[in-house]
Amino acid sequence: MVIYIDVVFFINLFMNFIILWATSFVLQKKIKFRKMLFGAFIGNLALIEMLLPEKINYLGKIVKFLLPFAVVTASFNPQSKLEFIRLFLVFIFMSFLTGAITLAFYYLFNLDYVFSYPIINNISIKWWLLLLSAIFIVLFLKEIWPNFLKKVNKEDMILDIQYALNNKSGKAKALLDTGHELKEPIDGLLVVIIELEKIKDILERKDFDIIKKFYINPDYNCLVNNISDEIKKRLRIIPYKSIGNMNGILIGIKIDFLKINFKGKTSILENVILGLFEGTLSPDGSYRALINYDFI
Repeated sequence: MVIYIDVVFFINLFMNFIILWATSFVLQKKIKFRKMLFGAFIGNLALIEMLLPEKINYLGKIVKFLLPFAVVTASFNPQSKLEFIRLFLVFIFMSFLTGAITLAFYYLFNLDYVFSYPIINNISIKWWLLLLSAIFIVLFLKEIWPNFLKKVNKEDMILDIQYALNNKSGKAKALLDTGHELKEPIDGLLVVIIELEKIKDILERKDFDIIKKFYINPDYNCLVNNISDEIKKRLRIIPYKSIGNMNGILIGIKIDFLKINFKGKTSILENVILGLFEGTLSPDGSYRALINYDFI
């Protein structure tokens, strides 16, 4: 059988790209196109095994073993060991899932082969089967996966938080949100998004009204000139992007501490920003804040 290395290269690059996209989609991890392409290209180094003489073929196997670690690191640039492990495990799972789906389609379109030959017998996967598998994965994650997540027991993702500021404290229910990666841009501090109304009890009435007025009529000079000195030194401006709002702004306040109660465990964190959201986060009021998994 003739193998065209350039065809194999581009098909492999495409499938690596799909696996990286699926990994980022499941974990709601934002990744730039060029980084995904670079990671997919690194994954293609596995093809080096095809070009090595049989005597030193073991070098290719070593490269194939190390490649997943390199692909995850180059594509996602994980900031912690825990994040790397999470990315790596999902990447490996998606790789196996892609292989399983491709194999399933292969046998689906070759039923006569299945009943005539062993299950694995030097099979050759056609390019259009790989394309079909990629389309299936994209449609599954885009259309079916979100509906599945909605049916997951939401209570397992809701926790209790307590936040303190100048000897005053408040409490709220917070939702663990995989898509929330907001950070304070200057110091890189993690941000808890919370409804503005929930901090009324820890702010002076004047400061609360000034912040509320800012969301109605954004005026930075008015905000800074009228708010109290104590809150002014804690004040942060947090830009964000969302669907329909590419230049959003949240007012952030650095609090004294954040206490988290989740599944029987309590943790207390300092250097946390409350990002104040003017509106309602949950239609049914089951939670009033959004918290990143990095807090847990």
